[in-house]
Amino acid sequence: MKSLKINQNNRFRILQLTDIQYDCDIDSASMEVNDAVIAYASPDLIILTGDNVGGEFLLAAKKKALSIVKQVRDCYERKNIPWSTCFGNHDGMWSKRAKKHMMDVYLQGENFIGGKDNVVGEKSLVCQTEDTYTNYFFPVCDNTGKAVYGIMLLDCATAVFSLYKGFYDSQQKFYDEISKSYPDLPIVLFTHIPLKEMQYAYDNRDNPEKVKAFVGEIENSRKGKVYYAEKDVVQNNKFSQRLLNYANIKGVFVGHDHLANFATVISMKEGYDMLAAYGRMSSYGMKAWKYVPFSCKDKKRYNAYLRGGRIVDLYADGSLSTVDLTYDRENKTVKENSKLTLSAQKAEKI
Repeated sequence: MKSLKINQNNRFRILQLTDIQYDCDIDSASMEVNDAVIAYASPDLIILTGDNVGGEFLLAAKKKALSIVKQVRDCYERKNIPWSTCFGNHDGMWSKRAKKHMMDVYLQGENFIGGKDNVVGEKSLVCQTEDTYTNYFFPVCDNTGKAVYGIMLLDCATAVFSLYKGFYDSQQKFYDEISKSYPDLPIVLFTHIPLKEMQYAYDNRDNPEKVKAFVGEIENSRKGKVYYAEKDVVQNNKFSQRLLNYANIKGVFVGHDHLANFATVISMKEGYDMLAAYGRMSSYGMKAWKYVPFSCKDKKRYNAYLRGGRIVDLYADGSLSTVDLTYDRENKTVKENSKLTLSAQKAEKI
């Protein structure tokens, strides 16, 4: 079994890649981006936060979709680094059981973790009736075997043609189970759809009492909107209350909004701050965007937007830091942007 461990520098490094959205063969430009940021970050774990396939081209195209998924699997297997993924809204487009068939492919990867019980302390949830499969928890341990951090992935509880549902009850109960099994353990959450707290942070980014830090930008063509899962207010409010109850999620890392890259520290309540950040779009996949009815100006900005990834560093003392990575194809260089750190803290639970 694999064991996720803090290294000799008391650090565990995650590289978040997101929204690669391939709708055909993986292109050379995207491979160049991935190779560069992986080499630069030298991560202990790679996490893809959803939308690995471009769903618009995959309606009822099971054979084609699985061909793309195999390419994705083989791409990260070649890195010989533990990796995992949670699903996004595009991944489940082409059938009710699309995610299940994709999981069968991912699980064949020797370095893939999640749903295989090949990591010490792993817990997982599969709920076929709710069509969620990538719900995982992995403890990160020190050299004595003591868990000093937790990593959680939650599936996207939606598809393109259904409401953004927030997290289903089974997923929220999974979070309850982990929180009760590991009291006082700091946890970082990786998922696809932004939490509503990220809209709150954006709206209050100039209010230091509510938002203690805000770096980076949201560059969506529809300015000022983070597109969190607002259509199911009840489910989102349930999860928000859980965040306050347990006060153990130190960081949330999402995808979905392709041209967003901001990171923020939100004052959730007295004694409890949470870091939340977007991963940077990590490929030039989803060529179908040229058919989307954006303006010429928006399409030009989309094509020129620098791809990359996000480093998330976990430390044995409970602190956390993150930095946005961009890859400049012209100069063949990786650049760090907008670093943000959250110190270790204790919060009183409700």
